[in-house]
Amino acid sequence: MTRATVILPLPIIRYDKIVSKFCDHDPSYSTYDSQPVSQDNILRAHEIRLSHKMGARFPNTYIKVLLSSSNNISKALSQISPSLSILDSSRQIPWQALEDLFKACVIPGMREANITKILHKKRPQLIPILDSVVVKKYLEPLLMTSPNMKLESKIVLHIKQLKRDAENNRVILINLAKRFNLTPIRILDILIWTYFETPSWLDNGKSSRNSKSTLDHPCKDIIKTPRQKHGGVALENVKNKLAKKITNPEEKCLFFKAKGFHDWGPYIAAVVLNGRGITEFERKDLIEVLRELIPKYYNNAKEGNTLPADLCWNPPISSAKVKFPCLDVVNKSRPFKYKFIGFKEAIKRKFGNIALRRMLADC
Repeated sequence: MTRATVILPLPIIRYDKIVSKFCDHDPSYSTYDSQPVSQDNILRAHEIRLSHKMGARFPNTYIKVLLSSSNNISKALSQISPSLSILDSSRQIPWQALEDLFKACVIPGMREANITKILHKKRPQLIPILDSVVVKKYLEPLLMTSPNMKLESKIVLHIKQLKRDAENNRVILINLAKRFNLTPIRILDILIWTYFETPSWLDNGKSSRNSKSTLDHPCKDIIKTPRQKHGGVALENVKNKLAKKITNPEEKCLFFKAKGFHDWGPYIAAVVLNGRGITEFERKDLIEVLRELIPKYYNNAKEGNTLPADLCWNPPISSAKVKFPCLDVVNKSRPFKYKFIGFKEAIKRKFGNIALRRMLADC
C-alpha cells in the first residue's frame, strides 16, 4: 500500500481465504449478505429491518420515520441505477443523488453505519457498508473532515475514498467478486474491516477486540497509516516539507511514524516554538503556530485535535491516547504549560528504553 490508499498486491489466493472464511463463518453473510432485496426504487420496512441482521443499532420507531421520507428516498433511488458500480467512472455516478439519498435517511440518532447498512442492499454495487471500524480506524484518519460537515456529505466523501481504493485494486476485486456472491465494494469493506477488527473466525477463536493477531493478517503489509487529508486535499506533502525542520534523523523517523495529525501537528509546532526560543508554551501557542504553518488546511475545526495532554509523557489530566509523546508538563494547573523534549526522550520516559529501541529498530 502507498501512504495514500489501500493497494492489494498479494496473490489473489491470500484474499480468497479471507473472503471464504467470512462467507463460511461470519453469521452476517447468511443473515444479511445472501438475503435477496429488490433493486427497485422503494425502501420497505422489512428491508430496513434486514440491517439489524448486520448489527445496525436503532429502535424500530426509526423505521416509521424513514418510511415517512419514502418519497424523497424513492426519488433519489430513481436517479441511481442498480447497475452502477463503484468501479464505474466518477462522471457516471450521480453523486448529488447519492447525497440526497443519504440526506433523506438522516434522522437524530441514525449513524453512518446504520444508513449504509440499510442502503447497501438497495444498491450493493455502489454503496459500501461504512461500519464504525472502517470509518474510525481507516477513513477518518485518512480524511480530515470538519466536525460541522453534514453527515450525508461525509458519507459521500468516504465513498469517494473507497472508490479510489477500489479502482487501485480493480482486477483483484473483480476476480474475488466472481468467486463469491458479493460485490467488489463489499469485498473491499470486508478486507479493510477484518484487518482492523480481526474477527474471531479469522483469529482462531481469540477475542476480536484488542487482538494482536493483525500481525499475521495477509493485509499486514498493505494497510498502513493513511496519509492525512482535509476536504480531499492531501497533507502528506505539507508533512514532508515540515519534516525538514527536524534535524535529528531518529526524531524525523518517529515523526513520520506518528499516525495522525493530532500527533505530528503539535509536535512540529513545538519544534518551531523551540527554534524561536520559546521553551515554555500553552495550547493556544501551538494553535497559533499551526495556523501560521498550514493556514490552507488548519482551521478552527481542527483545534479540537490539538490536545497537548495527549502528547505528554506525564499528562496533566488523564489521557489514554498518549502513543507518541513529545512534551513535558511544567505547570499542571490551568492554563497548562508545556516544554518540548522530543519523541525519543518522552517515549523513553513514558514507555521505557526497550519500547524506544523497538520503535527505532527500522529507522
